[in-house]
Amino acid sequence: MAKTPKGELTSAEIRTLIRGHNKMTNIKVPKGLDRDGLIKFLKSKNFEVDHKKKRLVDKSPSRGKITTLDTAKVITKPKPKTELQKQKTAEAKAEKAEKKKKEERVIRKKAVEAEKARSKPKAKPKPKTASIAVGTETPKPKKKEEPKKKEEPKKKEEKKVEPKKPQELWDSLKNLKWNSTVRSKIKDLFGEFNSQSPFIVKDAKIKDGKFIVKYVLTKNQAEFIEDDEDKIKKLMTKLSTSSFTIPKQKDK
Repeated sequence: MAKTPKGELTSAEIRTLIRGHNKMTNIKVPKGLDRDGLIKFLKSKNFEVDHKKKRLVDKSPSRGKITTLDTAKVITKPKPKTELQKQKTAEAKAEKAEKKKKEERVIRKKAVEAEKARSKPKAKPKPKTASIAVGTETPKPKKKEEPKKKEEPKKKEEKKVEPKKPQELWDSLKNLKWNSTVRSKIKDLFGEFNSQSPFIVKDAKIKDGKFIVKYVLTKNQAEFIEDDEDKIKKLMTKLSTSSFTIPKQKDK
C-alpha cells in the first residue's frame, strides 16, 4: 500500500469529502407528488425545471462547494441519539440477551433429557404367544356394507366475468361530472395530454365509491428524477397509487 505524500489528504479523508458533497447535492423526493407538486418541491430546494432545454437548473450557487475537510466532517457526522432512542436500544439489547438465555436453557434441558434416555435400561421383549391351531380360531364378524350414496348432479360452472382493463374502466367513467382538476390528473395518468406520458398505468379498479389507479414511471421519467440505477429500476417497478372520488350521479 502506497504511503500518502506529506501535506495531502488520505483515502479516508477523500471519502469523507465525497460523502459530504453527495449529502449536500442529493435531492430526496417525497412520495405521491404529482407534476405540480414536484415543481413546487424543487422550487423550495432552489432548483428550477428548464422545460425548453429539458434539464434541472441549480439556483443555489453555494451548494456542493465543500472547500474544507472540516465542513465535510460536520455534514457527515451522525446525529446524536435521543434519550428515547437510547432507551429503545437498551431494551432491545436486554430482550436479545433474555432470548439467548432462554435458548441456552432449552438446549441444556434437551441435553439432560437425551442423557437420561441413554442411561435408562432397555425394555425386555415380550414372550411370543402360542400359535392357534387351524380350524379352532373364532371367526371375525363381517362388516356391514354401507349403502351407496346417490351422486348429486354436478352444478354447471358459472363463467367468470373478467374485470375491465384500466383504459376501458376509465372510458366508462369519463363522461361523469368530474372536477376539472381531478379529470386533468386522471387524463395525465392515462397519457391523454401527451403521447409520451411519464406514467404507465398497470391496474385500475372501483372500490368504496373511488376510482383507484396503480401506475409506475417510464424509464425517461425515472432517469429524470434519479441518477442511481437501483433507484431508477425501483421507480420503474414499484407501483404508485392514486385514488379519486367518483362523482355521484343525480337521479333523473
